[in-house]
Order: sequence, then C-alpha cells, then structure tokens
Amino acid sequence: MKVAQKKAKNQSSSLYVRILNSLENKNYRYRTIHGISKETGLPETQIISIIEKHSNDVVQLYRTDKAGHRLYSTRKKYNKTAGISEKVMGVFLNRVY
Repeated sequence: MKVAQKKAKNQSSSLYVRILNSLENKNYRYRTIHGISKETGLPETQIISIIEKHSNDVVQLYRTDKAGHRLYSTRKKYNKTAGISEKVMGVFLNRVY
C-alpha cells in the first residue's frame, strides 16, 4: 500500500511541476487553463484541481483575457511582472494579494 501511495504522490508532484513550468513560460505573461492544458497535455479539470491544492504558489488574476478566460500565474512571476495598479486592484477585489 505504501508503494502505491508513494507512486501517486510522485506522479502528482510531477504534474504540478509541469504546470509550474507552463506558468513560468517566458513567452507568456499570464496563462489560461486552456493554454496550460495545451502545453502540458493535461486535462483542464486536472489542472484546476492541482492549482486549487497549491493556491499559495499559483494565483488567479482579478481580470480575464479578451475572450473572458481566467488568467493565472505563479505568485513569484506575478510579483515580478504585475504593475502597481494591477496589484492594488487585485487587493481590492481579493483575487491576488
């Protein structure tokens, strides 16, 4: 039983790293779930589930892209790339802090 649990934990950790790498992709400032899915090959529902488990590292922006899709970033990348006005709006809307 412990071997199966370790294997599941390692697989989950590996999926999380793939998602983080996609979020840190230098070609994009912020990412949609669809974009992450396309890059990683993971189903969108699985990406959402993993992101929810790691809400300390991954943030959802208060705004969306032109098509209305939610935008995500790593907290580290967001702190480096977001402007002051975007950070202030995020605080007021309780999306990114």
